[in-house]
Amino acid sequence: ALGRGAAAEAAVYRFGVFPYVPALKLEQLFAPMTAAFSEMMGKPVQLQTKPSFEAFYEELAQRSYDIVLLHPFFFVEAHERYGYDALARVKGELRAVLVGNADSTLDGIESLRGKRVALPPELAGISYLMKLSLKENGLEPGVDVAIKHYRTKISCLHAVATGEADVCAVPSFMVDQLDTIEKMNLKPVAESRPVPNLILAAAGRLGRETCERLTELVVSWEYTEPGQAILEQVRWPGMAAAHSSHIVPLDRFSALDATLLAQ
Repeated sequence: ALGRGAAAEAAVYRFGVFPYVPALKLEQLFAPMTAAFSEMMGKPVQLQTKPSFEAFYEELAQRSYDIVLLHPFFFVEAHERYGYDALARVKGELRAVLVGNADSTLDGIESLRGKRVALPPELAGISYLMKLSLKENGLEPGVDVAIKHYRTKISCLHAVATGEADVCAVPSFMVDQLDTIEKMNLKPVAESRPVPNLILAAAGRLGRETCERLTELVVSWEYTEPGQAILEQVRWPGMAAAHSSHIVPLDRFSALDATLLAQ
């Protein structure tokens, strides 16, 4: 329970964005989107995040956010445990791309046996996806493949550049945007299977009508100039309406260690 009454009585709605980039960057990226939500809902919407995935997950577990942007693995938890429902998903698919040195002979996930894999923080979506992909290819994380988590994607890439790791896993959308990869003399060497992209969800307390209006709003952005500006800011191609039951085949992720999300 929030202890602050129903959403209809709230003075401010809270829009939580998982910390996939630093907080100041998130504020810059999502300010136009937050303003659009506020205009539609007729009340101030406050953009919020946390400095770490763990702290963000704790806030999510408290059901603190009214609207929330999540990676698909967080969404599974948010829906199953805390009653959040999907509004829309970012178009396209999310993959984990493994980046190695430019002269690397690695080819495919199955070639990682005995190698050192650098990953983002443990609760990052790419970490889940990479561990799942290793298991699907017959490799046990921490047994057949050495795993080390890094605080940021850049420090993960640096680990490969300096020889501390053989590969680093980054989101597929980052490969096209990050000229740092070329500057470090790195290249993509493998990728995971795809999963649904980032998901916009809402707390059930918002009510069906508000949720439907939010879905209509974000889906319309692709077709209006102001909406296209919002999408350009976050580098999304567009958003598609989504239903919770269609986001991810929940049973496929049971292979992951339950301890990853045990709080």
